[in-house]
Amino acid sequence: MLHAGIPQPARPGIRILANGMKRRTRLPGPLRLAQRLIGAALLLVIGIIAAGFIPFSNPGLVEKTEAILVRSGLDTCAVQGMGLSLWRGAVLTNVRCVKRFPGGGSLEIKAPRAGVSFRLLYILMHRKTFAGVLDQFFPSRRGVPLSARRGRERGSRDYGEAAVLPGIRAVSLEGATCRMSSAGETPAELHGLDLRAAIRAKLPVHIGIRVRGDTLAWGVWRIINPDVKAHYEDRQITVRKIGGAVYGGKLSGKCAIAAHRGVLLRGALAIKNVDLAEMYGASPGRDGTLSGTGDLSMTFSQCPLDADSLEGRGAFVLRRVTADRIPVLSSIVISLTVPQLSRLRFNSITGGISLENGIAMCPEVTGSGHPLDLDATGWVIENGYFEFDVTGTLESKYEDTLGSLAWNSLLPAENDRRMFSCRVTGTFDNPRVRLDSRITRRAMRNVFRNIGRDIRSAFKR
Repeated sequence: MLHAGIPQPARPGIRILANGMKRRTRLPGPLRLAQRLIGAALLLVIGIIAAGFIPFSNPGLVEKTEAILVRSGLDTCAVQGMGLSLWRGAVLTNVRCVKRFPGGGSLEIKAPRAGVSFRLLYILMHRKTFAGVLDQFFPSRRGVPLSARRGRERGSRDYGEAAVLPGIRAVSLEGATCRMSSAGETPAELHGLDLRAAIRAKLPVHIGIRVRGDTLAWGVWRIINPDVKAHYEDRQITVRKIGGAVYGGKLSGKCAIAAHRGVLLRGALAIKNVDLAEMYGASPGRDGTLSGTGDLSMTFSQCPLDADSLEGRGAFVLRRVTADRIPVLSSIVISLTVPQLSRLRFNSITGGISLENGIAMCPEVTGSGHPLDLDATGWVIENGYFEFDVTGTLESKYEDTLGSLAWNSLLPAENDRRMFSCRVTGTFDNPRVRLDSRITRRAMRNVFRNIGRDIRSAFKR
């Protein structure tokens, strides 16, 4: 507010007239120059910020990216396109990478889109550590300065190649396909892979990992919507959550892995309420039907991270199981001796599992059902081959169900029951059943006795 008689101070470039009006005057030369420099600087900053969001591409960058990825340990790498921006980082399109393992097998990843975001300020503040990486993309004719080489060597000495990781904010894959195979084993395939690895901005390295997918297939197993949460720190991968759906059931688990040694430190896995009919029908062309539900739980002890070296203990439970003319019940031995056993029902089948060197030992399997109860012991290996010794016991009330010929072929047991024993080997789809020789002799004797009886009856007519 202006007061009469009191002179008001004038700002630079402003002159107050006698009637109180303001009039802009021309700034002195130095002030005009400073004003223009400030405006130009602001425009430059705004331009740099805006340009940081605009990706640029160059065929040379694609070739250098492929070369760096190959030098990092991959056997082959192909990238169709690449866009690079200061603030958003690099976006790679149609990426294919292959890593081959000693002794056969490989890991192959195909991704329509992969992203790498950077911490530009961190890289600038630690430019000596990143001098080697930057020089691969933007080589200098003068070479890497001695101070930069010393900084890079210092970082490598303290943290190895991981010294540059805090400069990376995150790595991501979208809609990828991952295929892992090893010599002589069924490959595992993950479709619809979405991966994000967030890296902490300081050393030691800490990486938060989230992996999700549409379907994970391995042999007869199909895991729908697999979901894994993990983190990497101090050369150890800690998987906090493994989730997914398995044939109508639920998968859960966790584990810890020493990444630098390839050793499983500990782990746990549980599968609940698997639909046996859905699982059995997943393999086309199978004869017969199998229904019921099942649970499996396993805990793993420290061992090499390899399918042939896993060690652990667990148990399984099958409930309300009905098996009708599945391969083991349709074998020629069963059909000739006890054909009434081609369809079985069990209230439950339970057993323990001891996993040693990739072999699942089942020392005690028991089943309670109709028309028989069973006890079995044996083992299964990773490719599905098994060998079990089975003993079945039938109550006397099932004599009419089996018929006199089949009933008298079985061995007598206590309390007027009957029993049989056999060895079952092979695979689920191609089993071989070898009955106790005493049962086959009794069966053949009873068959010929019945044939003789029928012949005598015919001559008496």
